[in-house]
Order: sequence, then C-alpha cells, then structure tokens
Amino acid sequence: MDEDTAATADRVLVVQLELHLDRQPLTGRLRRAGGAEHAFVGWLGFLEALRRVDGAADADDPNDRRQR
Repeated sequence: MDEDTAATADRVLVVQLELHLDRQPLTGRLRRAGGAEHAFVGWLGFLEALRRVDGAADADDPNDRRQR
C-alpha cells in the first residue's frame, strides 16, 4: 500500500442523518457530532451535503494528510 492509501484506509466519518421520509423529493440534514448542519434536497443534494460534512471533518483533523 502506498502512503496515500495507508493514510485513508482507516479514515471514518460519523454523521447524524435526519431524513424526511414522507417528502418528495427526499429532504433532510447531515451533521457531524458538534458540527454544523448541512441541509439537502434530493439524492444529489445528499451527496453534496456528505461532501461538505466530509470537508468540515478534514478541516478539523490536523492528522489528515490528503492534499486539497
């Protein structure tokens, strides 16, 4: 395994998901523990919210070695 793969192999992101099951399109919010909420609409919005939450996790993690 190269260094980049080893650095991300054990990386875990834990989020809280609030999902409104009775709405079309799908809506909800994602949040890291102690972090800001990221609202989303639709599946693509969910993926973008997940990217934003992951980016917030990276900003808070001084051990994150990925290049941005």
